[in-house]
Amino acid sequence: MASPRKEGLLAFSFHLVVAAVMTWPLLGRLGTHVPMGTNDLWQNYWNLWWWKQALLQGRSPYFTELLFHPEGAPLGLHTHSPATMLLTLPVNLLFGEAVALNLAIFFGFALAGFGGFLLAREYTHRWPAALLAGIVASYFPQHVEQSLEHVNLASYWAMPLFLWALVKTIRYGGRWWLLTGFFFALNCLFAWHNGLMSIPLGLAVALFELWRGSRPWKRATLDLTRSALVAAVILAPFAWPLVRDTSADVARVQRCFPDRSIDPISLLVPHSGHPLWGSALTELQIKIRRYRAVGGLGYIGWAALTLLVASGILAWRRPSSVQPTTGTDPPAGAWTLWLGLCLFFLVLSFGSSIHSRLYETPDWLLLPFHWLKTLPLFGLVRLPNRFFVPALLSFTVTLAIGVDAVLRPLPARRGNLIAGALALLLLLDYAWLPYPTRELPRPAWVSAITKVPPDLTVLDITTSHRGPGGIDMYHQTLHQRPIVGGYISANLRSTARRFRRFPQLRRVFKPLDEKDLTSARPTLAESIRQLDTGIVVVHLERTRGDEAQAKKSESREAPNFTYRIRLFDPNREMAVPRLQQIRRELQIAFGQPFYADDEVEIYRVR
Repeated sequence: MASPRKEGLLAFSFHLVVAAVMTWPLLGRLGTHVPMGTNDLWQNYWNLWWWKQALLQGRSPYFTELLFHPEGAPLGLHTHSPATMLLTLPVNLLFGEAVALNLAIFFGFALAGFGGFLLAREYTHRWPAALLAGIVASYFPQHVEQSLEHVNLASYWAMPLFLWALVKTIRYGGRWWLLTGFFFALNCLFAWHNGLMSIPLGLAVALFELWRGSRPWKRATLDLTRSALVAAVILAPFAWPLVRDTSADVARVQRCFPDRSIDPISLLVPHSGHPLWGSALTELQIKIRRYRAVGGLGYIGWAALTLLVASGILAWRRPSSVQPTTGTDPPAGAWTLWLGLCLFFLVLSFGSSIHSRLYETPDWLLLPFHWLKTLPLFGLVRLPNRFFVPALLSFTVTLAIGVDAVLRPLPARRGNLIAGALALLLLLDYAWLPYPTRELPRPAWVSAITKVPPDLTVLDITTSHRGPGGIDMYHQTLHQRPIVGGYISANLRSTARRFRRFPQLRRVFKPLDEKDLTSARPTLAESIRQLDTGIVVVHLERTRGDEAQAKKSESREAPNFTYRIRLFDPNREMAVPRLQQIRRELQIAFGQPFYADDEVEIYRVR
C-alpha cells in the first residue's frame, strides 16, 4: 500500500491532468480567450486589473475614483474575491489579467478535485474510491457553469480542504488546527457566501466527529477554538471595509431573494455542453431553465447516482467495517451523516418552494430556505442555487464510502481496474468539451481614445450601474480612464442621488426605461458637462433591432448555444429611435464625432 504522501502526490498529479483535458482549450488560449461569460465575468476581470493597479500604487483596493466618476465608488460591499486577487497577483503582474483569470479557473478545478479526494480519503480504505469522489467534487456541471462568470464562487476548493483539516484536528490533534483556521479563512476570502455555507456544514461534521471521536472532547474543542482565532485574525483586515461601508450606509445591501433555485427535474437532465449528446438536449435545457443567470444547472450525473444507489446499499449494511489508512476504526454512521447533509443542502437549493416551468406546485408547500433566509448573516447567501455546492460535496463523500465498501473485498489490482473504469465513466458523463471560451474583445475604437488627453472621463451610451455595465469596465482596463458608469455588487446610494439630480441619465443607464425624459432639465448635454465628462462613446451595436435578432439566430447553430445566447444581453439594448435621438442631441451640442466605425461613434465634449 502506498504511503499517504505518495497517494496525495499521485492524486494531485491526476487532477492536474484531468483538469487540463476537461477544460480544453483553456490552457491553449490563456492570453487570448476567457470563459464564455458576460456581465460578472467582466466585473471579475476588472477586479484583477484594479487590485493590481491599487497595490502597485500602495493604495487600498476598497475605494476607486475610476468608477461612477466624479464621486467614485466605495468597494467594501463589492465582490472582490481577495484570495483570487492575491494568489494570482504574480501571474497578473507578469502576464496580465486574462492569464491570471484563466489559471484561477484551471486550478479551481484541479484543487477542487484534490480537496474532494483528501476529504473522502478520511472515510475510505482504498484511495481509488476517494479519487472518484474528487472527480464528482470538481466536474459536476454547475461548477463548470459557474466558472464561466463567477471565479469567486467557482473557487470553492478551500471548502473540502477546510473540512479535511477539521476532521484531522478533531481526530488527531497536533498542528492541524492551524490549517483548519487557514482554510476556513481562505474559503471566505474566495467568496463570503462559500464561507457562510461552510459554517453549518463544518458544525455538523465537527459535532459528529466529537461525538464519535477517540480524543477527549475538551482538547478537541480547544483546538477548534484556536482555529477560530486563526481565521478571525486572517479575515479581520478584509472584513473591516465591509463593516465600515455597511455602518456608513453608503449602499443598499441586497436583501431581495431572486427565485434562482434548482429545479428538481434538472437533477436528472444532462447539460447541453456534452460533446456527444449535448446538442440533442439544448432545447430541453432552454425549456427547463427559468432564468438566464448561470447557476441553475442541477445535474448530479446518472453515472454518479447509479454508483451511489448500488454501492450505498452495501455501505448501509456494514458502515462500521470501513478501515482508514491509519488503522483505526472511523466513526460508524459516516455514510448516513454525509447522505443527510447532502439531502439537507439539496433541499435548500430548491429555494423557498419548488418551482418549475414544466409543472406547478402548491404555494403552501414551503421549504427550509424560506426560514433560513431570515436568519442573520445566512440570509446574505440570497440565491438558493448556491447551496448546491455543499450538497454535491457531501454527495461525493457518501459516494466514496459506498464505492469503497464495494471495492474492499476485491484484490487490490482488480479493485483499481474497476475504479479506473468508473472514473472514465464519470468523466464521460460530465464531459463539457470544448470548454466554452470567447475571444477577448479588442475593439479598434479604444486606440482612438488614447490619442486624446489622458485625464478625460468616458461616458458609454448605453451603459448601466448593474450587470450590463461590466463590459464598460473591461473596456476601461484597455483605455485606463475613469468612466461615468460601472458595476459593483451593491446599489450605491450616490447612484440614486445622481439619477434624481440628472434625470436625463436614465435614458443612458436604463435603456429599457420607456419614460419620455427628452424635456427634462438639465439636458443630456448639460448633464454630461456637469459630470466633468470629456469623451462620449455611443455604442451603435447595443440596439434592439433586426440585426441583433439575426445574430442571436445565427448563434443557435454554434456549439454551446445555451451560453452563447447570454452574450446578447437585452438589458443593455436600446431602442433604435431613442439612440438616434441621442445621437442628434450629441451632434448639436458637441459637433460631429471625431471617430466613427460600424460599432461606435466617439464625441469630444466641448
